[in-house]
Amino acid sequence: MQLKLLNYYKMISNIASNLVGAFVPLIIYNITGSIVLAVSFLAMRSFFRLISLLIFKKIIQRKPELFLFFRLFAMVLYCTCLTFISQQLFVGCVLCALFSGLDQSFNNLSVETLLNYAMSSNMDSKSIGRTRVFEKLGVFAGLIVGGLILDVNVLIVYIMAVLLYLIAILPLFVYYLRNRKKASFNKELVSNAVLKDKDVEHKKGTLKYVFTSVLLCYGVVYAGTASLDIVSGMFNLATMQTGGVSYSLCSMFILTIDLAYCISNIVMSKLDRKYDLLNVVRIACLVECVVLVAITFVNIVPIIFVLFAIFGFACAMISAFILQRFVQKSRILGKSNEALVVREIACVSAYVVLYLIVVVFAVLEVSIRYFFLVSAVTMIISVFLIPYMEERTRKMLVDYVEDNEVNSSINDIQNK
Repeated sequence: MQLKLLNYYKMISNIASNLVGAFVPLIIYNITGSIVLAVSFLAMRSFFRLISLLIFKKIIQRKPELFLFFRLFAMVLYCTCLTFISQQLFVGCVLCALFSGLDQSFNNLSVETLLNYAMSSNMDSKSIGRTRVFEKLGVFAGLIVGGLILDVNVLIVYIMAVLLYLIAILPLFVYYLRNRKKASFNKELVSNAVLKDKDVEHKKGTLKYVFTSVLLCYGVVYAGTASLDIVSGMFNLATMQTGGVSYSLCSMFILTIDLAYCISNIVMSKLDRKYDLLNVVRIACLVECVVLVAITFVNIVPIIFVLFAIFGFACAMISAFILQRFVQKSRILGKSNEALVVREIACVSAYVVLYLIVVVFAVLEVSIRYFFLVSAVTMIISVFLIPYMEERTRKMLVDYVEDNEVNSSINDIQNK
């Protein structure tokens, strides 16, 4: 039941989110005429999102539905701030970045935590792919409607976004109110390996060491691939800076990526249990590198759509693979919720750094398209980094589980 409500929430709330959220930096650029300020907004938003995660991470995971409800107020506040940026330029941008950062931190970690609670004991690519499809259906609708109406009337889009989000959150919030006192409600799944480890007193330090090492490895991987998440936003800013580009065309660029992303998740769910996807992911990283170099220089619109379709398809392969392996391995240690926090913190920290790099490009009056070359370098590094981290964490977990089984058996014999 909770997973169905979560998928409903994802679909409707993503319509609401993308009516406005996908276009905020473009709206700021159109109001202010400053590419530096538009990208600075993105850096500030990521910074506030990071601070919010560090402050609220534990309570968000205890009461994720509650924070999804609080997100409604953050959305109202950042839409309100957008309306007076032209009168209060700097203050308006900072406040908009603050509330938009809260909006994103409340939403992303809450949704991933609920997905972790709602899934069966195996979070495979099929399960992840299905829920990602619901996400993207909402994104498609939001991008199409938002892109078309923003060219006509911005205020109408703000009102639609808030009303749709209210419709999205109410069923999930009611479910929370009715079930929050049940003993099994919102409980993290734990593997048998951890249950055995509890009987092995001298291995407690090992659990902490292995978990910290796994988190560090995947934190590095997520930071290395984070640049993929901001490509479409940077491209739209770069093209709007050249003039003559509408919100609707920008929405089509993002939509192309998301449609390919959705299709790729379906394909991944079919391939996951038949093939070793590690080599597929390495190829996907190489493909992303080539695409990123190409979109740095290509200005022909039909070719850009093709490149973005390839980009979205390969991006989903990388994302689904890393998330699945990370959650599965952390669940063996009974720490999947903490793993989701680390994933968020690693990505958002990388966003802050990446946006600051783009700000430097803008200040120096270098085309922000050249940022894609920086992203291409991270993809080359990921070709070698992802398999190395996969093998390293696999060996640590194998040793950990084997030690637990051996020592648990010894304890069982001694107790008899």
